[in-house]
Formats: sequence, C-alpha cells, structure tokens
Amino acid sequence: MAVSLPPAMRMGGSSQGDWASDFDAFQPSGGLPGAPPTVDTLQKSQVMARQPESTMEELEAEMKLLNWHKLANEAALKAALIRTKKLRKMDKSPPSKSLQDKAAWMQQVIEEEQRKPLQVSKDFIQKYETDERKEEERLDAEVQRHIDVLRKLRGKVKEERLD
Repeated sequence: MAVSLPPAMRMGGSSQGDWASDFDAFQPSGGLPGAPPTVDTLQKSQVMARQPESTMEELEAEMKLLNWHKLANEAALKAALIRTKKLRKMDKSPPSKSLQDKAAWMQQVIEEEQRKPLQVSKDFIQKYETDERKEEERLDAEVQRHIDVLRKLRGKVKEERLD
C-alpha cells in the first residue's frame, strides 16, 4: 500500500509547530473518502486522544510525575538513614558471642602450632649452629677485651695512688 506524504514532509520535514496539522491532513493513498476507518487510523486517533490537549494538562502530568519521583527519593533516603543508624548501633554494641568464640578458637590454634616441633632442613641446622658458634666467639672476645681494659684501668689507678 503506497502512502503519499504531505508536501512539507516530502521537502525535508515540517516545522515542529505544524506537524499535527500535517498529520490530521494525511490521507493514505488507496483510502476512499467515505470508507470506514482502517485499523491504523483508529490506533492513531486513540494515541491522539490520550495525549494532553493543553499545555496546562501537560504541566500537571509532569508535576504529578515529578512529585512521585520526589516521594520515592525521600522514602529511599529515609530508608538509607534508618539503615545507617542501625549499623552504627550495631558497631557500638559489645562484641558478640560468635566473635569471642572465634578469638578463642584462634588462640587455641596458635597454641597448638607452637607446641609442635619446628621442622627444618639439615642445612638450616648447620648454618644456625655455625652462626651461633661465631656469635659466641665474638661475645667471648668482647668479654675478654673488656676484662683486659678493666685490668689496665685498675693498674693505672694503682700507679696514680702510689705516686
């Protein structure tokens, strides 16, 4: 079924102000002037009937929608504030029994692990023993040096007393 467009639409579109008059003037080719309306024509007329007739009605409908969004946002904010308040109260409350049970369990695991012998390789043991011997020798040398310094100091003090 071929459709003829109004002249304004054929030339690249009509202005926004007169598109409704172009729509009302539109006649599908093949449609006879006294014939019953087609399904498309009835659907379009119902769509047109549902649209607000005046700017005031459009504004009222938009205000109702905006008011509904405002109420929904206020309810969401109120719910979020209540949820936040409940979470803060829960944070301030003393630790729950389950938290205490968890701490006791962790302590028990730590104690069990500390009772077990540490498993290390032979190389680690040899290196550890070598390091310990070196540290002991260093400390012995330091103690010996300290003793020698004290002997020298004692000797100097005795010499000064005699003099």
